[in-house]
Amino acid sequence: MTPLASLVVVFSPMFLAGLGWLGAKAWELLKKKVKNETLKSVLLRLDSVVLTVVKGLQQTVVEDLKKASADGKLSSEERRRLKQQALEEVHRALGSRGVKELRDLLDLWEHDVDKLIGTKVEATVFDLKKEVARPEPVSVDHQQAATSDPPVVSR
Repeated sequence: MTPLASLVVVFSPMFLAGLGWLGAKAWELLKKKVKNETLKSVLLRLDSVVLTVVKGLQQTVVEDLKKASADGKLSSEERRRLKQQALEEVHRALGSRGVKELRDLLDLWEHDVDKLIGTKVEATVFDLKKEVARPEPVSVDHQQAATSDPPVVSR
């Protein structure tokens, strides 16, 4: 046997073991990437569904309840019922498969999924209230700003 053949015989098992290890690591990274992409997709879908449900309830129910109220505000019981209604509508929109995906990907119990959705609903309501309360951005006439005259600010 030649020295080259001896080296091949000695090092080929190590080479194959290294190649197997690299393949296993590549497979592991691929699985993590797929799981992360799936999780990202499910969370984006959850955000989208929650936003749609909250805006829908705002348009169809909340405004009428506020108008009917003496002080123009919702009672704590009305807020509780609206949150429950939003939770049910989000569940319906996601479907059992979507809720199961969310539960499995985040490794949550059923009641924890409801807590997550409830928190998302509250956060969305908060964000929408901030948007309504935010003043309109000020715009500057850039042609006017290019001249030596002070800019004209309009709302």
